[in-house]
Formats: sequence, C-alpha cells, structure tokens
Amino acid sequence: MKEDYFKVLHTLRKHHSLFAQFWTVGNLIELDHPSVPTAGIAFDKKTGEGLQFIINPNFWARLDDHAKAFVIGHEIMHVYLDHGRRALGLDPKLANVAQDIVINHQLVDTFGFDRATLTFAESYCWRDTVFPGRTDVDADRCFEYYYNLLEESGLPESMEGEGEPGEGEPGEGKPGEGEPGNVTGTNQTVDIHDFMDNASQDVLDAIQDAVEDLMDRITEGEVDSFEEMIEEGNPEESEKMKQQAGTMGGCMRKRIRLGKIVKKRTWEGVVSDILGRFNGMQRDIDLELWTQPNRRLAGMGNDMILPATVSDIVTVRDKIDVWCFQDTSGSCESYAKRFFQALATIPDDRFRVRVFCFDTKVYETSLASGKLYGFGGTTFQPIENAIQKIVQEEEKTKYPQAVFIVTDGYGSPVTPEFPDRWHWFMTDGHSSHFVPKKSTEYMLSDYE
Repeated sequence: MKEDYFKVLHTLRKHHSLFAQFWTVGNLIELDHPSVPTAGIAFDKKTGEGLQFIINPNFWARLDDHAKAFVIGHEIMHVYLDHGRRALGLDPKLANVAQDIVINHQLVDTFGFDRATLTFAESYCWRDTVFPGRTDVDADRCFEYYYNLLEESGLPESMEGEGEPGEGEPGEGKPGEGEPGNVTGTNQTVDIHDFMDNASQDVLDAIQDAVEDLMDRITEGEVDSFEEMIEEGNPEESEKMKQQAGTMGGCMRKRIRLGKIVKKRTWEGVVSDILGRFNGMQRDIDLELWTQPNRRLAGMGNDMILPATVSDIVTVRDKIDVWCFQDTSGSCESYAKRFFQALATIPDDRFRVRVFCFDTKVYETSLASGKLYGFGGTTFQPIENAIQKIVQEEEKTKYPQAVFIVTDGYGSPVTPEFPDRWHWFMTDGHSSHFVPKKSTEYMLSDYE
C-alpha cells in the first residue's frame, strides 16, 4: 500500500486540495481482519496517532487509483460533516446508509468523481439504489432526511440479514458471507462507521488535534473553496453540520478566522505536505532471539545461550525511500542551504532519505556533510540514469517512492521509469518544458 500513497495524494489533489491535506495528516493503517471488510476512519488520542485511515488490504488491492481516492474522499467527508456526532442515538445501520447516500452523491456531483467508471460504484448506496422506483425522494438533502425515509420504509432487501456489509460474494447481495474485503451486491456502505459510534471525549479531543495539524497546512482560500462547494452542492447538509458545536468544519473555519495559521507558508513546508505522517506498511517477521538451550544440552551448563528463531512474530514498518536532487547550476546554488534544511525535517524513522546534487552529472552527498558538487550546466537524464544504476548495483534497493528535484527547469529531456513519483520544485524564472506530464510541479515562489 505504501506505493499507492503518492498516487492517491496526486488523485485527491485533482478533486480538491483539502482532500489531499487530510490524507497527509492521517495515518494509514492496514488491517486484514473481518471487523474491517473495506475501510474505516478512527481517532486515537491515547497513542498520539490522531486521525487514522484503517483499510483492509484485500479490499484496497481491488481498487484502481480513482476508486482509492473516492474511498479516502468518502472517509474525509464523514469527518468534515461531523457524521459521527450527528449519528449518536440513531440506528447505526440506517444512519450509515443515509450518510453514504449524501456523501456518494456529493463526491460525484460536486467534486468530480465519476460514478460511471468507479470500481464497485453500483455496489454502493445511491438514492436510486436505496429507494428504487421512488419518485418522491428529494436530491441533495441532509442525511437525517434519508434516515427518516429509511425508518419508514426499512432497509432495502439487499441489506437485510446478518453480518457486516461488504462481506458477501459480488452480485449475491448476501451480507455476512464470503471473504473480508469483498463488496457485495447493491447498497453496501463504502466503509464501516463503528469507530465513530459513541464518541468519547478522547475521540473528540483527537478530532481537535487533527484540526490543529491541518492548520499548519491549509490556507483560508482552500477552506473557503471547500466550504462553498459543499454549501452549493447540498445546502441542507451543510447547514446541519454547522449547527453542531465543535464540528471539524466549524473548528477549521473558526481557527482560520482568528488568524491562527500562517497565510502563506515557506516552501520547506511542502516536504511535510507531500510526506505527511505516512507510516509505511506493517508486516510480520520472524524474530531471532538469544535463548536458553534445550534439555538435550542441559549438561553444558546454564550460563550458555544460543541463537534461535522463535515462532513468535513482531510487527515492523517498511520505510519509504525518498531521494532528493539539488540543481547546482549557478541559478539554483542559492537554494542549497534551504534544500538541506528542508530535508532535515523528514522523519528518519519512517523515511530513508538519500541526498544528491547534479549538473551534467549526479553526485551523492549527505545531510551530515552539507557538501555540494558540480556547478556546471544542467541535464536531467543523468538523474534517472543514476537511479537506475543504483537500483542495479545495490541488491536490495528499489526505485524510490519519491524523487524531489530543486531546479529552474532549464536542462534537457528526461524519461523517468516512474514520472509520477517525481516532484519538481521550480525556482523563479523557471521553465516547465522538460517536466514530464505525469510529474508534480511546485512553484517555490508560491511558498515564499
């Protein structure tokens, strides 16, 4: 899943920058367990991890980039609209369906997701699938409106029965059967909402912490734009959300109006925006320990210990590889110091950072040394050549998940194997002529 982090980030930005900002402050947690057949969102203040995106890897593997971004956007809308608090005291299953109707239509109608090409789209809850054949169901109403209709009519037949939504075989519409991660039949909720039920004060505090994290990443314009789009798309749902004291959206607006955030950030902050808090992918490994010998060796004494691979396993995290390249041609040399300062903020417990500089050649350096080399002309293909050479020569090294380049863009054509992993930080008077189409480009002047 770690390889998908930047793809999802890039896709979310296409629909709204605030979706991408939420993605960077949340922790991505894989959980292959029947309790999470698809995805969910949680807040954990006790562990200090705040906002958590909990995803079943089997479900995730069956989605394309568009569908993955839709699932994350769906989770974010639950948070922003304060659905956890607003559903307190209601029937959880009915509330889940009603909330999904609102969010699914808003993501499609307001934020540009395409239902026609969305993986599993017809398995999800829509007005026309939850209330088939009915002409008296209004569009763009609050979730409480759809909840009241469901109280009167009951759940659709495809959702009746035991088990968690999303666990049956595709097309059967029989919840409770099949392997976790399967989206079934019709009218299945995109996610599970159990983590937000009966929110405690710790959860509410963690939501506030998530707001605090966002404050360092967003501008007033981003929130205004997001708020306006939601109000235009579904005025009633937006108004219901505003009536709740302390909602995510309300807290964000209040903090910004009070001037608690920097209106224009320095470009070094882009590094943390891109990387966010992504914690890598958890995996289990056999752990080799030193242990006492078995009884057959007891006669050799009790002070002897031998290495042994025990049956217990421990969870570790794979780090993300981030390789950074500083253009050392004359026009970019002045950015070198700030380049090193920005890279020093990348947490080394979750990211493996390698530092390079380049002109017509690539030179590896380090944060500790702070040394730069080159200072000649500029060509970009040597960057890709250097990456490929390292990957070939170093047995366990793979193509990095992120490549950062600070440059003015004047150089030569480059054909990266993975252009979508390249992030270009462009200086004043830059040229975008040689930036691959699938790469992401940032203007440093936007952050000065």
